Amino acid sequence: MMMVRDIAWWVIAQVAICTGTITIVTVVVTLPPVYAWLSALLRVPVQPVSSASGNGPMFVPPILTVRRMYRGTVIGGAVVGAAWIGIQLWVSWHPTRWALPLTVVETILLVTMGCAMGAVVPIVMTLTRYRAALESALPKVIAAVTDAFAHDPASLLEKMVAVAKQALPPSHPLLIEWSWMYRNVAVEPWTTYDACMALAKTTPSALHRNVLIALAQIVGDIRAGIISDQQTITAGLQMLAAGLEESEDIRAAITNETNQVRGTGYVITAITGGLALYLAFGQWERYTTAFFTDGWSILIWGFFLVCIIAPAVGARWLTQIRITVF
Repeated sequence: MMMVRDIAWWVIAQVAICTGTITIVTVVVTLPPVYAWLSALLRVPVQPVSSASGNGPMFVPPILTVRRMYRGTVIGGAVVGAAWIGIQLWVSWHPTRWALPLTVVETILLVTMGCAMGAVVPIVMTLTRYRAALESALPKVIAAVTDAFAHDPASLLEKMVAVAKQALPPSHPLLIEWSWMYRNVAVEPWTTYDACMALAKTTPSALHRNVLIALAQIVGDIRAGIISDQQTITAGLQMLAAGLEESEDIRAAITNETNQVRGTGYVITAITGGLALYLAFGQWERYTTAFFTDGWSILIWGFFLVCIIAPAVGARWLTQIRITVF
Protein backbone atom coordinates (compact mmCIF):
# COMPACT_ATOMS: atom_id res chain seq x y z
CA MET A 1 0.00 0.00 0.00
CA MET A 2 1.37 3.38 -0.96
CA MET A 3 2.40 5.98 1.56
CA VAL A 4 0.01 8.88 2.10
CA ARG A 5 2.55 11.36 0.75
CA ASP A 6 3.10 9.31 -2.38
CA ILE A 7 -0.64 9.12 -2.92
CA ALA A 8 -0.97 12.87 -2.47
CA TRP A 9 1.69 13.56 -5.09
CA TRP A 10 0.08 10.99 -7.38
CA VAL A 11 -3.31 12.69 -7.01
CA ILE A 12 -1.78 16.08 -7.82
CA ALA A 13 -0.14 14.61 -10.92
CA GLN A 14 -3.39 12.99 -12.04
CA VAL A 15 -5.34 16.22 -11.52
CA ALA A 16 -2.74 18.09 -13.58
CA ILE A 17 -2.99 15.53 -16.37
CA CYS A 18 -6.80 15.69 -16.33
CA THR A 19 -6.78 19.50 -16.34
CA GLY A 20 -4.36 19.64 -19.25
CA THR A 21 -6.36 17.09 -21.22
CA ILE A 22 -9.64 18.94 -20.63
CA THR A 23 -8.05 22.22 -21.73
CA ILE A 24 -6.67 20.73 -24.95
CA VAL A 25 -9.90 18.92 -25.84
CA THR A 26 -11.95 22.05 -25.12
CA VAL A 27 -9.84 23.99 -27.60
CA VAL A 28 -9.99 21.21 -30.19
CA VAL A 29 -13.77 20.71 -30.16
CA THR A 30 -14.37 24.39 -30.84
CA LEU A 31 -11.96 24.63 -33.78
CA PRO A 32 -13.84 25.56 -36.97
CA PRO A 33 -13.24 22.18 -38.76
CA VAL A 34 -14.38 20.14 -35.74
CA TYR A 35 -17.28 22.49 -35.08
CA ALA A 36 -18.36 22.28 -38.73
CA TRP A 37 -18.05 18.48 -38.69
CA LEU A 38 -20.25 18.21 -35.62
CA SER A 39 -22.75 20.59 -37.19
CA ALA A 40 -22.92 18.41 -40.31
CA LEU A 41 -23.19 15.24 -38.23
CA LEU A 42 -26.15 16.55 -36.21
CA ARG A 43 -27.58 18.47 -39.20
CA VAL A 44 -27.80 21.66 -37.17
CA PRO A 45 -26.59 24.93 -38.75
CA VAL A 46 -24.21 27.05 -36.70
CA GLN A 47 -23.62 30.15 -38.83
CA PRO A 48 -26.13 32.48 -40.48
CA VAL A 49 -25.62 33.08 -44.16
CA SER A 50 -25.01 36.71 -45.08
CA SER A 51 -27.65 38.44 -47.12
CA ALA A 52 -24.89 39.48 -49.49
CA SER A 53 -24.53 35.89 -50.61
CA GLY A 54 -27.80 36.14 -52.47
CA ASN A 55 -29.53 33.47 -50.40
CA GLY A 56 -30.89 35.80 -47.73
CA PRO A 57 -30.64 35.20 -43.98
CA MET A 58 -30.73 31.69 -42.55
CA PHE A 59 -32.40 30.62 -39.32
CA VAL A 60 -29.97 29.14 -36.80
CA PRO A 61 -31.67 27.15 -34.00
CA PRO A 62 -30.17 27.83 -30.56
CA ILE A 63 -28.82 24.29 -30.15
CA LEU A 64 -25.19 23.94 -31.17
CA THR A 65 -23.41 26.84 -29.48
CA VAL A 66 -19.80 27.39 -28.46
CA ARG A 67 -20.83 28.08 -24.87
CA ARG A 68 -22.69 24.77 -24.63
CA MET A 69 -19.70 22.96 -26.15
CA TYR A 70 -17.32 24.53 -23.64
CA ARG A 71 -19.53 23.76 -20.66
CA GLY A 72 -20.25 20.18 -21.69
CA THR A 73 -16.62 19.38 -22.46
CA VAL A 74 -15.37 20.71 -19.13
CA ILE A 75 -18.09 19.02 -17.07
CA GLY A 76 -17.76 15.69 -18.88
CA GLY A 77 -13.98 15.61 -18.52
CA ALA A 78 -14.07 16.72 -14.88
CA VAL A 79 -16.66 14.09 -13.90
CA VAL A 80 -14.87 11.24 -15.64
CA GLY A 81 -11.46 12.38 -14.36
CA ALA A 82 -12.69 12.64 -10.77
CA ALA A 83 -14.37 9.24 -10.99
CA TRP A 84 -11.24 7.69 -12.49
CA ILE A 85 -9.00 9.07 -9.74
CA GLY A 86 -11.51 8.06 -7.05
CA ILE A 87 -11.76 4.49 -8.33
CA GLN A 88 -8.00 4.12 -8.44
CA LEU A 89 -7.65 5.47 -4.88
CA TRP A 90 -10.37 3.17 -3.63
CA VAL A 91 -8.78 0.13 -5.24
CA SER A 92 -5.33 1.07 -3.90
CA TRP A 93 -6.61 0.67 -0.33
CA HIS A 94 -8.07 -2.80 -0.96
CA PRO A 95 -6.32 -6.13 -1.41
CA THR A 96 -6.18 -6.32 -5.20
CA ARG A 97 -3.38 -6.76 -7.70
CA TRP A 98 -3.85 -3.26 -9.08
CA ALA A 99 -0.98 -0.97 -8.16
CA LEU A 100 -0.74 2.80 -8.51
CA PRO A 101 0.22 4.83 -10.39
CA LEU A 102 -1.26 3.90 -13.75
CA THR A 103 0.09 5.14 -17.06
CA VAL A 104 -0.60 8.65 -18.29
CA VAL A 105 -2.07 7.29 -21.53
CA GLU A 106 -4.93 5.58 -19.73
CA THR A 107 -5.88 8.75 -17.86
CA ILE A 108 -5.71 10.89 -21.00
CA LEU A 109 -7.79 8.35 -22.94
CA LEU A 110 -10.58 8.20 -20.38
CA VAL A 111 -10.71 11.95 -19.78
CA THR A 112 -10.82 12.56 -23.53
CA MET A 113 -13.74 10.15 -23.83
CA GLY A 114 -15.48 11.98 -20.98
CA CYS A 115 -14.94 15.34 -22.68
CA ALA A 116 -16.33 14.00 -25.95
CA MET A 117 -19.41 12.59 -24.25
CA GLY A 118 -19.90 15.79 -22.28
CA ALA A 119 -19.75 17.85 -25.47
CA VAL A 120 -22.06 15.70 -27.60
CA VAL A 121 -24.67 14.31 -25.20
CA PRO A 122 -26.11 17.67 -24.00
CA ILE A 123 -26.38 18.88 -27.60
CA VAL A 124 -28.16 15.71 -28.68
CA MET A 125 -30.53 15.99 -25.71
CA THR A 126 -31.23 19.66 -26.48
CA LEU A 127 -31.85 18.82 -30.14
CA THR A 128 -34.24 16.01 -29.17
CA ARG A 129 -36.20 18.26 -26.82
CA TYR A 130 -36.30 21.05 -29.40
CA ARG A 131 -37.72 18.73 -32.07
CA ALA A 132 -40.22 17.21 -29.66
CA ALA A 133 -41.46 20.67 -28.62
CA LEU A 134 -41.95 21.66 -32.27
CA GLU A 135 -43.75 18.51 -33.29
CA SER A 136 -46.00 18.28 -30.25
CA ALA A 137 -47.20 21.88 -30.67
CA LEU A 138 -47.73 21.87 -34.43
CA PRO A 139 -51.08 20.00 -34.66
CA LYS A 140 -52.97 22.15 -32.13
CA VAL A 141 -51.41 25.43 -33.28
CA ILE A 142 -52.12 24.76 -36.96
CA ALA A 143 -55.71 23.86 -36.05
CA ALA A 144 -56.03 27.14 -34.13
CA VAL A 145 -54.54 29.07 -37.06
CA THR A 146 -57.05 27.45 -39.41
CA ASP A 147 -59.99 28.51 -37.23
CA ALA A 148 -58.62 32.02 -36.71
CA PHE A 149 -57.94 32.59 -40.41
CA ALA A 150 -61.38 31.32 -41.42
CA HIS A 151 -63.11 33.80 -39.09
CA ASP A 152 -60.76 36.75 -39.57
CA PRO A 153 -58.85 36.72 -42.89
CA ALA A 154 -55.59 38.63 -42.74
CA SER A 155 -51.95 38.04 -43.51
CA LEU A 156 -51.43 34.30 -42.94
CA LEU A 157 -47.98 34.73 -41.41
CA GLU A 158 -49.20 37.50 -39.11
CA LYS A 159 -52.08 35.28 -38.04
CA MET A 160 -49.73 32.36 -37.40
CA VAL A 161 -47.51 34.43 -35.09
CA ALA A 162 -50.49 35.93 -33.26
CA VAL A 163 -52.01 32.50 -32.58
CA ALA A 164 -48.65 31.07 -31.52
CA LYS A 165 -48.15 33.92 -29.03
CA GLN A 166 -51.50 33.12 -27.44
CA ALA A 167 -50.99 29.35 -27.34
CA LEU A 168 -47.29 29.02 -26.52
CA PRO A 169 -44.79 30.48 -24.02
CA PRO A 170 -42.36 33.13 -25.34
CA SER A 171 -39.39 30.73 -25.34
CA HIS A 172 -41.15 27.97 -27.29
CA PRO A 173 -39.22 26.81 -30.39
CA LEU A 174 -42.25 27.10 -32.69
CA LEU A 175 -42.88 30.70 -31.69
CA ILE A 176 -39.18 31.51 -32.10
CA GLU A 177 -39.09 30.10 -35.62
CA TRP A 178 -42.34 31.69 -36.78
CA SER A 179 -41.31 35.04 -35.29
CA TRP A 180 -38.09 34.81 -37.28
CA MET A 181 -40.13 34.42 -40.47
CA TYR A 182 -42.32 37.38 -39.58
CA ARG A 183 -39.36 39.64 -38.83
CA ASN A 184 -37.61 38.77 -42.09
CA VAL A 185 -40.74 39.38 -44.15
CA ALA A 186 -40.78 42.87 -42.64
CA VAL A 187 -37.13 43.70 -43.40
CA GLU A 188 -36.29 41.53 -46.41
CA PRO A 189 -37.84 41.59 -49.91
CA TRP A 190 -39.62 38.37 -49.00
CA THR A 191 -43.12 36.99 -49.31
CA THR A 192 -44.71 34.43 -47.02
CA TYR A 193 -43.71 31.81 -49.58
CA ASP A 194 -40.05 32.88 -49.36
CA ALA A 195 -40.07 32.89 -45.55
CA CYS A 196 -41.59 29.42 -45.31
CA MET A 197 -39.15 27.94 -47.81
CA ALA A 198 -36.17 29.61 -46.10
CA LEU A 199 -37.11 28.26 -42.67
CA ALA A 200 -37.83 24.80 -44.13
CA LYS A 201 -34.15 24.52 -45.09
CA THR A 202 -32.83 24.77 -41.52
CA THR A 203 -35.56 23.79 -39.06
CA PRO A 204 -34.41 20.65 -37.15
CA SER A 205 -37.84 19.01 -37.35
CA ALA A 206 -38.79 16.99 -40.41
CA LEU A 207 -42.48 17.41 -39.56
CA HIS A 208 -42.14 21.19 -39.33
CA ARG A 209 -40.24 21.18 -42.62
CA ASN A 210 -43.10 19.36 -44.33
CA VAL A 211 -45.64 21.74 -42.81
CA LEU A 212 -43.69 24.79 -43.99
CA ILE A 213 -43.45 23.44 -47.52
CA ALA A 214 -47.18 22.75 -47.48
CA LEU A 215 -47.87 26.29 -46.23
CA ALA A 216 -45.69 27.73 -48.98
CA GLN A 217 -47.65 25.80 -51.57
CA ILE A 218 -50.94 26.91 -50.04
CA VAL A 219 -50.16 30.65 -50.17
CA GLY A 220 -48.46 30.41 -53.56
CA ASP A 221 -45.45 32.20 -55.02
CA ILE A 222 -46.29 35.70 -56.25
CA ARG A 223 -43.11 35.89 -58.32
CA ALA A 224 -44.15 32.78 -60.22
CA GLY A 225 -47.61 34.21 -60.80
CA ILE A 226 -49.29 31.78 -58.37
CA ILE A 227 -51.60 33.72 -56.06
CA SER A 228 -54.06 31.99 -53.73
CA ASP A 229 -57.28 33.66 -52.63
CA GLN A 230 -58.80 33.44 -49.16
CA GLN A 231 -61.00 30.47 -50.00
CA THR A 232 -58.09 28.49 -51.40
CA ILE A 233 -55.88 29.27 -48.37
CA THR A 234 -58.68 28.33 -45.95
CA ALA A 235 -59.29 25.02 -47.72
CA GLY A 236 -55.56 24.28 -47.76
CA LEU A 237 -55.22 25.03 -44.06
CA GLN A 238 -58.16 22.76 -43.26
CA MET A 239 -56.55 19.91 -45.22
CA LEU A 240 -53.24 20.55 -43.48
CA ALA A 241 -54.85 20.55 -40.03
CA ALA A 242 -56.72 17.32 -40.81
CA GLY A 243 -53.52 15.68 -42.03
CA LEU A 244 -51.64 16.69 -38.90
CA GLU A 245 -54.42 15.40 -36.67
CA GLU A 246 -54.39 12.04 -38.44
CA SER A 247 -50.60 11.95 -38.27
CA GLU A 248 -50.70 12.63 -34.53
CA ASP A 249 -53.19 9.79 -33.99
CA ILE A 250 -50.95 7.36 -35.87
CA ARG A 251 -47.88 8.54 -33.95
CA ALA A 252 -49.71 8.09 -30.63
CA ALA A 253 -50.62 4.52 -31.57
CA ILE A 254 -46.99 3.79 -32.46
CA THR A 255 -45.83 5.32 -29.16
CA ASN A 256 -48.16 3.04 -27.21
CA GLU A 257 -46.60 0.03 -28.90
CA THR A 258 -43.03 1.16 -28.23
CA ASN A 259 -43.85 1.72 -24.55
CA GLN A 260 -44.05 -2.06 -24.22
CA VAL A 261 -40.50 -2.28 -25.54
CA ARG A 262 -39.36 0.15 -22.83
CA GLY A 263 -40.71 -2.11 -20.11
CA THR A 264 -38.89 -5.10 -21.60
CA GLY A 265 -35.61 -3.16 -21.70
CA TYR A 266 -35.96 -2.19 -18.04
CA VAL A 267 -36.58 -5.81 -17.05
CA ILE A 268 -33.52 -7.05 -18.96
CA THR A 269 -31.31 -4.42 -17.33
CA ALA A 270 -32.71 -5.22 -13.87
CA ILE A 271 -32.01 -8.95 -14.29
CA THR A 272 -28.48 -8.57 -15.64
CA GLY A 273 -27.68 -5.86 -13.10
CA GLY A 274 -28.91 -8.06 -10.28
CA LEU A 275 -26.76 -10.96 -11.47
CA ALA A 276 -23.74 -8.67 -11.72
CA LEU A 277 -24.25 -7.44 -8.14
CA TYR A 278 -24.62 -11.03 -6.92
CA LEU A 279 -21.35 -12.02 -8.57
CA ALA A 280 -19.61 -8.89 -7.26
CA PHE A 281 -20.58 -9.48 -3.62
CA GLY A 282 -20.55 -13.27 -3.73
CA GLN A 283 -17.26 -13.70 -5.60
CA TRP A 284 -15.43 -10.51 -4.64
CA GLU A 285 -11.90 -11.85 -5.12
CA ARG A 286 -12.63 -13.14 -8.60
CA TYR A 287 -14.51 -9.96 -9.44
CA THR A 288 -11.62 -7.66 -8.49
CA THR A 289 -9.12 -9.97 -10.18
CA ALA A 290 -11.11 -9.83 -13.41
CA PHE A 291 -11.79 -6.11 -13.51
CA PHE A 292 -9.17 -4.38 -11.33
CA THR A 293 -5.96 -6.22 -12.13
CA ASP A 294 -4.49 -3.49 -14.34
CA GLY A 295 -5.43 -0.30 -16.07
CA TRP A 296 -6.92 -1.89 -19.15
CA SER A 297 -9.13 -4.28 -17.23
CA ILE A 298 -11.14 -1.34 -15.90
CA LEU A 299 -11.96 -0.46 -19.50
CA ILE A 300 -13.46 -3.94 -19.80
CA TRP A 301 -15.37 -3.21 -16.60
CA GLY A 302 -16.75 -0.05 -18.18
CA PHE A 303 -17.77 -1.99 -21.29
CA PHE A 304 -19.43 -4.55 -19.02
CA LEU A 305 -21.47 -1.80 -17.34
CA VAL A 306 -22.46 -0.34 -20.71
CA CYS A 307 -23.74 -3.75 -21.82
CA ILE A 308 -25.84 -3.97 -18.66
CA ILE A 309 -27.53 -0.59 -18.99
CA ALA A 310 -27.76 -0.62 -22.81
CA PRO A 311 -31.19 -2.37 -22.97
CA ALA A 312 -32.81 0.19 -20.65
CA VAL A 313 -31.16 3.17 -22.32
CA GLY A 314 -31.96 1.87 -25.80
CA ALA A 315 -35.58 1.18 -24.92
CA ARG A 316 -35.92 4.63 -23.36
CA TRP A 317 -34.36 6.27 -26.41
CA LEU A 318 -36.63 4.33 -28.74
CA THR A 319 -39.75 5.63 -27.03
CA GLN A 320 -38.47 9.20 -27.36
CA ILE A 321 -38.31 9.03 -31.15
CA ARG A 322 -41.16 10.91 -32.79
CA ILE A 323 -41.96 9.18 -36.04
CA THR A 324 -42.93 11.68 -38.74
CA VAL A 325 -46.01 10.35 -40.53
CA PHE A 326 -47.22 13.56 -42.17
